[in-house]
Amino acid sequence: MNRILIAVFTVFFLVPFGAKAQTLIGARAGMNFSSINGIGSTSNNFDWRQGYHSGIFVYSNIGDRIFFQPELLYSSRGYEYTKQYSEDKAISGDTLQFRQNMKLNYLDVPLLIKFHLGKIFFEAGPQFGFLLSSKSRDEYLLNQKNNAVKVQSGYYSHSVIEPIDIGFVAGVGYQMNSGLGFNFRYNQGFREVVKRANWQKNVLIQTSITYTLGYRAYKERSTGNTSTDNFEEYFDLSKARRRQDGYKVLFKQNIQRISVVKVGEATRSEVQYVFNSIGSHTPSNVLLMGTSGFEEQTPLYKGFRDIQVPFKGGVRFSTKSSIGSGTIESNLELEISKPGIWMVTILTQ
Repeated sequence: MNRILIAVFTVFFLVPFGAKAQTLIGARAGMNFSSINGIGSTSNNFDWRQGYHSGIFVYSNIGDRIFFQPELLYSSRGYEYTKQYSEDKAISGDTLQFRQNMKLNYLDVPLLIKFHLGKIFFEAGPQFGFLLSSKSRDEYLLNQKNNAVKVQSGYYSHSVIEPIDIGFVAGVGYQMNSGLGFNFRYNQGFREVVKRANWQKNVLIQTSITYTLGYRAYKERSTGNTSTDNFEEYFDLSKARRRQDGYKVLFKQNIQRISVVKVGEATRSEVQYVFNSIGSHTPSNVLLMGTSGFEEQTPLYKGFRDIQVPFKGGVRFSTKSSIGSGTIESNLELEISKPGIWMVTILTQ
């Protein structure tokens, strides 16, 4: 068991944070509906038990639309069992009915691969459950002198429950750009719940609400397109909805996202470049290029004043690489075809 714990927690903590892709952290909570399935479980009247789960997860992209998501969840599971005996065969002291409510608390560690199609995602992978506690409440309905008498008893059943549950998870969900998400999962256990009862396997259905920290900023960085005909205005949503003509991106290299907005009318047109830096990725070695106007570079303003349209210009700069100690060279070229005051905002990372 110790080896399994070490291996699982190594995957959880080291793989996502050691990867080159960006890693986010989130939380999830929701309802559990658990029971037992397997050979003989239907005829033995196993019912669904309601519980809950909560915990944290790590979200890391490992490819185009593909993500690795390990989780640590506290999960309340179990089952309810009812067996009815024939009254006409009962004599004094016989059991008429037996009910058992088994509560099982696990530390669940799903290791999931997620595939996104827009805001819809599908997920699947193994899950390891480590038993934290277990308790059974038994209820007997006895025939005592032809009168039904209810007797209850409770006991801790840790010794008869398998300490590790291994299963498989499959699910579907909806992820919003705000970071909020909704999720539905099915989990099937492969190991017996009660020792020496091979036909009793955990089955679990989960509905969850999730929240991923920094997901909106991550989407803004990751959906940048290096092609010259597909980009978005993203800093001002009201302006993005009123996308304006009058400009064209000619070339974009190593730049995740840009915003090109005409912020005002003027008889003397100008183009200003604004850098929106994340973390320590402040641009250096900034070089401006333009076919007309007066270049100005100060701590408060970088751009060209008094330009003549059509205007072709651009900017080159360097940023520190997220991997190692190298630098990344970035380049942007665009054309302005309408007069006015233009602001070009560049997101660097």
